[in-house]
Amino acid sequence: MTYQFLYVFAIVLLPVVSTLFIIFKNNHRGFFYTVSLAVPLINIGILLSVGVIDSPIFVPHLPFFVFSLDRFSYMITLLINLALFLTILYSMSYLRYNFENKKKEFYFYLYLATSASLAAGLAGNIATLFLFYMVNIPTIYPLIRLRGSKASNKAARIYVASTFIPGLLLIIPLTWYFSGNISLPFQEISIQKMGITDFQASLLLFFLMIGFSKTCVAPFHYWLPITSCAPAPVSGLIHTVGAVQTACIGIFKIAFYIYGSEYLGKLNSNFFHTGWLIYLCGGTAVYTAYRAYKTNDLKERFSNSTVGQLSYILSSILIGSEASFLAATIHIVTHSIAKLNLFFIAGTFSSLFNTTKASEVAKFAPHARFLVLATAICGLSIAGFPLFVGHISKDLMVTADLQNHNYGALTCLVIGSLLNYIYIFPIIKAGIMEKKIPNYVGKSIPLSMKLAISFSTFLILITSYYSSWLVSWLKL
Repeated sequence: MTYQFLYVFAIVLLPVVSTLFIIFKNNHRGFFYTVSLAVPLINIGILLSVGVIDSPIFVPHLPFFVFSLDRFSYMITLLINLALFLTILYSMSYLRYNFENKKKEFYFYLYLATSASLAAGLAGNIATLFLFYMVNIPTIYPLIRLRGSKASNKAARIYVASTFIPGLLLIIPLTWYFSGNISLPFQEISIQKMGITDFQASLLLFFLMIGFSKTCVAPFHYWLPITSCAPAPVSGLIHTVGAVQTACIGIFKIAFYIYGSEYLGKLNSNFFHTGWLIYLCGGTAVYTAYRAYKTNDLKERFSNSTVGQLSYILSSILIGSEASFLAATIHIVTHSIAKLNLFFIAGTFSSLFNTTKASEVAKFAPHARFLVLATAICGLSIAGFPLFVGHISKDLMVTADLQNHNYGALTCLVIGSLLNYIYIFPIIKAGIMEKKIPNYVGKSIPLSMKLAISFSTFLILITSYYSSWLVSWLKL
């Protein structure tokens, strides 16, 4: 239908429009936050009323732009708006402890980054995906350097160099292979009809994976752990749907529509085509899980964990079977919610106890059992503990690895998941076993931060309970 593009425009532009209300932040705080929280809820309402649209959405008089509300775009758009709502809710109290004089700057760039992420997630062709993926990079830069410290300035520079420069490499495959198809919807492009060899198709996929470097494939993963110095809500958004998952969904669409599961299976059966990429992802996952285990800083630990989880998602995409595609989509959903909450928790420890060091957090854990419980639920879900929804995606990954005889990838998955358990367990143990500090006057968690953490935790529990529904909805 010709008016469908208006839904897309509304979803993308509403966060930008929110910047106009920042002027009310100081004198009309209640009004500002009401509008800010309403925007993602309005977007979610639009999505629920429109539903999934399988056909491409064209913009009148602008054939270069094509958008999509297929199941994958719908999923990522819903997640982005949900994450924005939770981030704003959390930040209402968090900003009182951190850079209070930069609140307006924080919200201004937060809204811009969200709109760029939404546009990239809704992309229906290669041109639209590339444009808004690149636009999203500079909008996140000022959020990383918001603290103004030497470490944050360095992290912001490394982030730009590690994402923008590899992003320019995308121009090579775009002009070399897709020059005649760049404006066509994903559904209308087939790599096998381009008349190129399997080796060239594999090389193209390699360029795409490196170009979309927010997916953090080694050696382009270093930028993510170093940005852990950013404020907790910024880290949470970057590590979930604000940056890394939009890259994953872009790779997903290219793999699913342009390559197809059958052809991907053929390519990864040959080690010298894309088989080695699966081992690269597996090696990245194990290495970063080890780095997470070794570091004492919670935010850096969770950052390294993100790289590993992204590697699992990418390796599942590369395998290309029905089970692996389903595993990737479910893991995008569950990891995004759980990891956002873990950064909220780390930010709360930092705000109340002035530390994110795991060894020091363990001392305060008996005084913050609510945070420990939320950490346990989210951490165990990401690790794939039975009964939690994260177990579904990990189980599907194991199934896909066995079916396709990717025993190396399976080994990396098992080792990485075991390390996940090892570095999350001490915090859980401290909250249960350690004694409270004598004469310590505990600090209460501010209401908005507690609500954001509670709601995120509830989402993990409810998706765990209704995991069968989630699987059936996401099933291809």
